[in-house]
Amino acid sequence: GESLACSLKKSLYGLKQSPRAWFDKFGKVVCSVGFSRSKVDHSIFTKKGPKGIVILLAYVDDM
Repeated sequence: GESLACSLKKSLYGLKQSPRAWFDKFGKVVCSVGFSRSKVDHSIFTKKGPKGIVILLAYVDDM
């Protein structure tokens, strides 16, 4: 018998690690446009602008 293996380059919908992979990518993108991740809660991002502070809260179900 021949054994085959497959290495995924990204998460698939329904896998246990998919929400985490999505959130990690989301965090990188949000930080790349000037937001800072909270040291207390990693789902909160803030950005200071000329008119005030933007607070972004991200929630991923099934983490």
